[in-house]
Amino acid sequence: MTSAWPEIALAGWNDTYLTLQLWTQLAGKTRLALSPPQNHYWHVALYLTSRGIGTSPVPAGGRTFEVDFDFLNHRLVVHTSDGRTGSLSLEPRTVADFCERYLALLRSLDIDARIRKFPCEVANPIPFLEDTVRYATDLHTRRWASDTLVQTRNYLEERDELEAENRKQQEAYEKMRAEYEKKYGKPKKK
Repeated sequence: MTSAWPEIALAGWNDTYLTLQLWTQLAGKTRLALSPPQNHYWHVALYLTSRGIGTSPVPAGGRTFEVDFDFLNHRLVVHTSDGRTGSLSLEPRTVADFCERYLALLRSLDIDARIRKFPCEVANPIPFLEDTVRYATDLHTRRWASDTLVQTRNYLEERDELEAENRKQQEAYEKMRAEYEKKYGKPKKK
């Protein structure tokens, strides 16, 4: 198993964490508004990328687009299937400012996303466009969060690979045992 875990630096992380949660909710709400529904809201999930987190292709009329939070270059990047790209800096800013700029970026790419502009699953929710309280200030903790997600994914994938290998070995053993029993009969218990 891998041991390259980033240092855990939770002091000062809470404001940045909550702000990032709200920023990423906007991307999730965009997917919710534009993607065909799937069981358990799988169409809303964001995915780990090599540079942060992002969406898979989201339908928008006769084309698609993707939203990527690039924590290495501290940018939010939107790529469309017709070759257009737009971005905005993930610099320290309020949720309200980010929301305004995010929605303007989508409009500049002719993406009409009518999203519910109210956060979910947070204590004391404030409408996105009115939230001047939450403010991401620490670029380092954003990178730390991304590194932690990467290491967690790597660990889980390695664990899944080990479990799959164990299942294969168990199946091979069961097959050998069945063949043995077919040829020689069941072993007698002592």
